[in-house]
Amino acid sequence: MNKFLLLLSLIVFSSGVFAEINSQIHIYPEVNGYIQGDIVNIELEVYPIENLSIDEFKKIEGSTLYKALEVTQINSIEKSENNADVVIIKGLAVVIADPTGISSSIKYFGTDISLPAISFKFIPLKNKNKDYYILNQAGISAKQIWFWFLLPVCILIIFIGNKLNNKNKIKKELAEKKKKFNQLFQSASSRKDYEVIYNCKKEWLEVLTNETNAYREYFLVMENHQYKKEWNDEDINEVKNFFDIIRGSFL
Repeated sequence: MNKFLLLLSLIVFSSGVFAEINSQIHIYPEVNGYIQGDIVNIELEVYPIENLSIDEFKKIEGSTLYKALEVTQINSIEKSENNADVVIIKGLAVVIADPTGISSSIKYFGTDISLPAISFKFIPLKNKNKDYYILNQAGISAKQIWFWFLLPVCILIIFIGNKLNNKNKIKKELAEKKKKFNQLFQSASSRKDYEVIYNCKKEWLEVLTNETNAYREYFLVMENHQYKKEWNDEDINEVKNFFDIIRGSFL
């Protein structure tokens, strides 16, 4: 008889303990209403919980609360800083229906913990066809959404960065070519110098932004003299006079 009473007392006590577990739920941001498909932050407070099992509460992920909130991700499960008996569960959920008048609960080691009733203005999507689905219901977490959002942004940044680097590289190479040709033009004084400049005209003309008649006149003078075995002073002076007009091309 005593054993029976002891067993009955334990059953009643255990039932009383589980019945005393309370909960609160908060939804953020707090707005007047939510549109079907909105992603919201949820925060559950469960108390008192003495021996916290994170794995048990993690099972909330993937469940549907109030037949209205699809829990897509649990971000944290931890004891409250102000009260060690209170467990705070934070996560993300997708609004899929109106929760008004619908009861809900979560399980903890097989025991149902009732959640308080909630209500908010639910705004269904218009013109929703039969193929409609919410992204998170397809098993895509908020982190994955951010990943696919940021991926093209990162690719664009890399593309722009490469374009700028190439532009700077081309600008630097152009400056180096101008410097080289300027040194060549400024030091030119002999037949050999003028012939070298004439023979590589295609290279330095590509660097110039404008091609004036002065260059063509210099080319004509060079064509008149380049096949001569020797240049006399008159030839040198004629070439020099035409070249002096374009000598400062790269300054």
